[in-house]
Amino acid sequence: GTMEDILLTITHGIRNTTDPDARYSEMPKFGVDGLLDATQIDQVVEHVLAISGQENDATLAAAGATVWTDAGSSGCHMDDG
Repeated sequence: GTMEDILLTITHGIRNTTDPDARYSEMPKFGVDGLLDATQIDQVVEHVLAISGQENDATLAAAGATVWTDAGSSGCHMDDG
């Protein structure tokens, strides 16, 4: 996000019910809610590592890119995270 968004998050937090300026995130609990299985979560983790320029398993990251899009993550985070 923007520097202002980052500052707001660090200052007030996310889902902090005691601070009216806290941000609220509607990100689903993909594992807990059963939206993704453990393999898919591992694949998405590798995809996130890949798009952030970190070491990753290229095969898992490629599969994770598909899961990322199919799960709707690209709608909120865009294709490049």
